[in-house]
Amino acid sequence: HFNSLLDELKSELSDDHRLSFLLHSILGLLAMNDKKQIPSSVTAAIRFMTSHFQEDLHVDDIAAASALNPQYFSRLFKKHTGQPPHQYLLSLRMKRAKSLLIESALSVNEIANECGFTSSTHFIRSFKAENGITPHIFRKYFEPGGFRS
Repeated sequence: HFNSLLDELKSELSDDHRLSFLLHSILGLLAMNDKKQIPSSVTAAIRFMTSHFQEDLHVDDIAAASALNPQYFSRLFKKHTGQPPHQYLLSLRMKRAKSLLIESALSVNEIANECGFTSSTHFIRSFKAENGITPHIFRKYFEPGGFRS
């Protein structure tokens, strides 16, 4: 993200929306790297979700990867991350989706599939609920002409 930010700053056509997004992403990553004592089962779950978020995952699957009972795992995960596992998984999917919307020409349906959503309808609803705008409008913010064209 830092290199992308530097590249965007060097560009003659740097875009304020993209700069804001990249800076927000960097700050989010720095905040997540807080050196709290996180149990190894929670870090294992985060690693598992990060490498398998494109798949059809359920809390039971993530808990099994952490070798914990699903109910106990959910409480432990929320205690140490501040959000339930399914919300954390959704956040991973949304970050990837935003990146693909900005940096690729993939269709919304292709992005939904790439990010682990069961359908493009589910993706669009989740995206709008999380961001207040549709993926199409989000993408327009990062086009060179933005909403002017």
